Amino acid sequence: MLSGSKYQLDFWLNAHKDATSDRNWRVELVGQSADTGSGTVLSYISDRATNRFNVMYYNGVSPGTLGYQSNGVAMWLNDTWQHHRIVFDPNGLKMTSYIDDMTTPVYTNVNSYTPQVNLPVLLQFVNEATNANGAYFAIDDVVLTVEDSHDLSTTFREGFENCRA
Repeated sequence: MLSGSKYQLDFWLNAHKDATSDRNWRVELVGQSADTGSGTVLSYISDRATNRFNVMYYNGVSPGTLGYQSNGVAMWLNDTWQHHRIVFDPNGLKMTSYIDDMTTPVYTNVNSYTPQVNLPVLLQFVNEATNANGAYFAIDDVVLTVEDSHDLSTTFREGFENCRA
């Protein structure tokens, strides 16, 4: 399996979370591996507590610090459109993210979710709201850029010419 050398996900997010809700949005890249099947490659979420607006990521690489991490600096604003950027290195299993200021990261080169699966194949925006009206979000202008991607628009047959279905 071949992967790009860098993935960059840009999106605009407008989220609302009232005082009764402890969850809101989650962004995930789900991956595929030749040996271990599928799993989450990167998880970027709103804080799972009432009245807190941290942006968290899942560290699945560093022993002793596994789980969702927050630095207290990466914050999202309630009821406000904000530009989010996530830059993911699938080979190094690292992530850097930005909110509104695209030159100063809020997280720099932090560990991603799992070391077994590093080829992203699915992008998910998930509503994790725990009640019908307490939390919702809208997304816009979603762009996923893959650096050094492989062209799959043509059929490739090298080495498979004599195979039969």
